[in-house]
Amino acid sequence: SLGNTDAGLTDSQREALLVALETGYFEEPRNATLDEVAAELDISQPAAGGLLRRGIRRLIISSLLTKSKAPE
Repeated sequence: SLGNTDAGLTDSQREALLVALETGYFEEPRNATLDEVAAELDISQPAAGGLLRRGIRRLIISSLLTKSKAPE
């Protein structure tokens, strides 16, 4: 779970990230391919890759950039 915050994610980005996590896409070595993540989401591979990239970008911005600009 990504917790109670959506970190600015769209529903599609959140779903894609959770499917990728649950299928083992982020494991080392990977337990799932982007094709498998896309199939689980019933979308094309380029669409799945885009959702993951944009979702990861939003998580980074929300988690790292926001906190680094917060007053101490």
